[in-house]
Amino acid sequence: MKIKIALLLLLALTVTVVACIPKIIADAALPKYDNYPDFADKNVVLDEAQAISDGLEKHINAWFEGKAPAEIPANLLPKGMNLIDAPFVLVKPEDLKPNDIWLIREAEYKLDFNALRGLFADPHCTYIVPSSVIMPFGHKLILEGQFPYARFFDIQMSPPLNPEYYYFDKKFGVAEVPIVDVDIAPLAGHTNPYRLNANRKASNRSYKVTFEMKMGDGIQLEPAYKEPFHRNNSNLRYASAIQYQGPMGYADIPGGHKRGKWDDGTLWIRYYAPDKDKGSLGGVALPKIYYETPAGKKYYILSKNKALEEAQFNNRFPAKKGDFNAPKVFSTTSDFGWMRDLDIYHGLVGSIYQIVGKTSAEEKAEGRALVKSVTSKGEDGGSPASDMSSNSRVPYISYLSRGLALQNDFVFVITGKLPQFPKTFNGNSIMSGGQIRYLSFTFYAPLDLFKPDDAGIAHTSIMDEEMNLNSKGFYTLVYANEANRPNNWNSTGVSWQNTGPTGNGSLVVRWMTVHPEWRDATIVPDASNISYGQASWLSEKWNKNLVGNNNQNGLLKQYQPMIHYMKKSTFEKIGNTLADRTTPYWEEK
Repeated sequence: MKIKIALLLLLALTVTVVACIPKIIADAALPKYDNYPDFADKNVVLDEAQAISDGLEKHINAWFEGKAPAEIPANLLPKGMNLIDAPFVLVKPEDLKPNDIWLIREAEYKLDFNALRGLFADPHCTYIVPSSVIMPFGHKLILEGQFPYARFFDIQMSPPLNPEYYYFDKKFGVAEVPIVDVDIAPLAGHTNPYRLNANRKASNRSYKVTFEMKMGDGIQLEPAYKEPFHRNNSNLRYASAIQYQGPMGYADIPGGHKRGKWDDGTLWIRYYAPDKDKGSLGGVALPKIYYETPAGKKYYILSKNKALEEAQFNNRFPAKKGDFNAPKVFSTTSDFGWMRDLDIYHGLVGSIYQIVGKTSAEEKAEGRALVKSVTSKGEDGGSPASDMSSNSRVPYISYLSRGLALQNDFVFVITGKLPQFPKTFNGNSIMSGGQIRYLSFTFYAPLDLFKPDDAGIAHTSIMDEEMNLNSKGFYTLVYANEANRPNNWNSTGVSWQNTGPTGNGSLVVRWMTVHPEWRDATIVPDASNISYGQASWLSEKWNKNLVGNNNQNGLLKQYQPMIHYMKKSTFEKIGNTLADRTTPYWEEK
């Protein structure tokens, strides 16, 4: 399912893969494709895309004239779309109901170990997506809605069509074009509650945004597509609902589907940290969505596969059981800090190369070429190929990850100073500034490569405003199951995180900034301070000293989350003073 695959990409959980792939599997899994770009003539690909667009437009116009059926013939849809044997039909916007369109994964502040959800989502975020987005070039996608009561809100759509950059199955490739809350001009007489010092409780809070479908270089067309800030003071963005998947759509490459080179587009709406008293949808109605022809005629193309996708989008699983004596890997030693995540395919290739010992300069160059050939992304490709963000990820978030491996009677502890953030959780009246917009820690159960259906199950997650702080603004997160919970778990500054019935997995930090109102330029781990090459283990420019060491001497200084591993009894003796330590505390079994 394309939505399911898309969510799986939210994080490149490299350390999880390293911990879970046996060497024999890694050897067999090494792919062999190295032919970027795979197209013989870019103009031929663009001509094919235009032909798809023209066919769709002809049918849409005929439908408006009463000369064509509402159902779109399958041969007019991009070959490669995940059709799921369901029709796509033209409908009038006034005949649509929100439940006909939107797939919704609601934020959950309290997790139930009997009914958890996977796909590496942040439980503090509500994800809203249509089951499909397909329309011709020159047409517009329009959203009319209300600003939610939440910490953060953005809308992202697949980029303008440029076949030099791949967008495979919403899975591998370049990022989406965003519009962030603070950049959206409200309707006349209404308030944007996300602007600095704005009234968050304003009752008139409506907006209207437009995405116009385009071919071309997204970087040249759209200011909001540029790293590191992704800002543009306009309610118009340029995007495309016809996407080129590259070789994984048709070549014999591990992980490819071979359905065809083309795909439809995507649209993501995210509400991070809805106010507690407003519910998971942020206290507002679902937005209205419709398409518009160049002549101003309104319509929508509805997918009839929504029920099936909805079931998978919100599938529930029991907590994963795991070994509390799992062997430590490189990512859980005392000197290892964090990985600055890139796209998921890069993470998989880097992990496999490490496992099988492909560590020479020549072999790393081979790995870089492989990533570029399959995803079009790489440090030498220019923007957007060299951008830190990739498919299905929020470009305002820097993702940091590492492994977690617990043994019986031990606790895993994270300490650091919490950057300043706006207070919104309890319905605060004013949107204040800060060093960050949002920060969370999420622990995911281990990935089982043989059971991808339940990948990325979040066992526990905590966001900034939920953390207990000591008098100096430091936090102490203690990871342990119920049996190993220390007796000082609720001391001042300490927040216990229940790992549930597993002792290993991965931790992910979402470090969200919006420039300049919620961003400290001196400490943010975004593209202004860490380049694609510096973040990539495969690169000659890889710089472990930025966030990769387990100390506070790197980029983030006292805000670097520092890792400690010790016996439960040792932590109980320390009390809540660990957060002020400047060196890792590490105790072997």
